[in-house]
Amino acid sequence: MNQWIQRHRFANVLTYAAIFLLPWQTRWIFGRLTLGGEVWEYGTLSLYAVECLVLAACLLRGPFCFPKETLPVRRRIFVLAGAAVVSAFLSLSPLLSWSALFHLVVAILLLGLLLDERLSIQSAAWTFVAGLVAPAMLGLYQVVSGFSPPSTWFGLAEHAAATPGVSVIETAGDRVLRAYGSFSHPNAFGGFLAVGLLGLAFLFPQLKGKKRAVALVLGGLLACASVLTFSRSAWIAAAAGLAMLTANRWRKNRTDVRRSLLFFLVIAVVAISTVTVFHSAFVTRFDADARLEEKSLSERQSEYPLVDDVLRLSPVTGVGIGAYTIALERLSPGQPVWTYQPLHNSFLLYVAETGAVGLVALIGFYVFMFRRTAARQKNGVGLRWAIISVFFVLALLDHYLWTSWSGLGLVAVGLALWARADEVDRER
Repeated sequence: MNQWIQRHRFANVLTYAAIFLLPWQTRWIFGRLTLGGEVWEYGTLSLYAVECLVLAACLLRGPFCFPKETLPVRRRIFVLAGAAVVSAFLSLSPLLSWSALFHLVVAILLLGLLLDERLSIQSAAWTFVAGLVAPAMLGLYQVVSGFSPPSTWFGLAEHAAATPGVSVIETAGDRVLRAYGSFSHPNAFGGFLAVGLLGLAFLFPQLKGKKRAVALVLGGLLACASVLTFSRSAWIAAAAGLAMLTANRWRKNRTDVRRSLLFFLVIAVVAISTVTVFHSAFVTRFDADARLEEKSLSERQSEYPLVDDVLRLSPVTGVGIGAYTIALERLSPGQPVWTYQPLHNSFLLYVAETGAVGLVALIGFYVFMFRRTAARQKNGVGLRWAIISVFFVLALLDHYLWTSWSGLGLVAVGLALWARADEVDRER
């Protein structure tokens, strides 16, 4: 019996470690596919260190022990994954698709670990927020110094404001490096910060003493880093999630709204102060006529007409999970390899890669999410609506939730919080 208890405790420790380290991109690259004779970013075959932690935790855990109320969401996750499996069998690049499918499976296993009733979901939420502290501090350094050093062990690529192709904000005679944190792109960093801020806002009303002070410091740090990502999608997602959470609380429990005022005041003051310091860059980010902003908007607009062409290649089962950029090359060969980019819309990208089968699965999943959330009138309903709002915006405006391991891991965290929202509320 003691050995059994110790095994499950260690499984919990490994799960918390995976959540804490999820922002870090340390990986073993074991292969690089080519597109048009050139290596490209989305053809990299790799195994992430955090994935190894998830697999080890699953081996220790053995059979999962799920709360009964999580059964419907688990069924629909398997339907979504099933569409991806079908697409992999008929993919334009089977090797690339099976590699992408591996990351998806590990993300589902992470979700299983987080849904297991022997793991505290509130502790997992706090661990996730704590894991963003180091990336947030790194992000502040990157913006202030205009440079991010490379590190193989921490999975960091070198970024310098003066280097072409790096995500920057161009102001009059200056280039401001956007905060990457520990991620491959500032938008992904911004998405994690949006979820972290939402988690803190949900937990804050019931905190007292030192925990309350710590939450305020963490909220200020994450708010500052969020501004410095200059990620519009993350800003919109965070605003939507916090607004939805507050609106539901105002309707259900106004005491929590009053208790949250200090938290919102702190993050507002920090955000406004950060915007003031970087005023020129912030204004430029909303200037559609600025060179880089105009280029970014035009590139995103030009992506949408291509979706129909990609779907026509394989309308029923899609071009294969992870194979969207290969489909683009088939449709328009001979272009520079960096021009073949995934569509900045996770919903349409999923449908393009999994076809009509995936479309049916996706519609069914979202109908279930909305109906289930609307039917639940318990304490956690505010968190559920807020999570749906955050992830809907992030998925609508970017692709990393579907195309990257860290994005899939973030979805797993969000789904676990959604499925166990009542428990999170009770544990506060």
